[in-house]
Amino acid sequence: MAKVGFDMLYHRPRQTEEEHQEAKKKDDVSLVPLAIPMLSGPGAITATLVWTAQAPSSLDKIALGGLIVIISIIAYVILISAHRLKKALGKSGTNVIERLMGLIVLVMGVQFILNALLKLIPSFIAG
Repeated sequence: MAKVGFDMLYHRPRQTEEEHQEAKKKDDVSLVPLAIPMLSGPGAITATLVWTAQAPSSLDKIALGGLIVIISIIAYVILISAHRLKKALGKSGTNVIERLMGLIVLVMGVQFILNALLKLIPSFIAG
């Protein structure tokens, strides 16, 4: 995760020029659903399960269901209008957002590493 963040932050190409030219020559009919893991992947499922377990009443659970519907509608609108949004932002705006997202991914990767180290260090000291 940290490498992806660094690549996004410093705008490093993920392919060599030779790989890029070779990819342009091929007819690629594959579909890579990049947004699916973020929208309905393990993190979203876990968060939903935790919030459902913490909801004390049926009304809270209905409100949680309503929030899921609202978030789904917002995500749909954003994904449908992504082309127009990219056009409105232009090259500079897109680069700024890519770098900000890279920074966020980088920070998340570093935090994962720190959390793992903080759990491992006491066991090394005690053992």
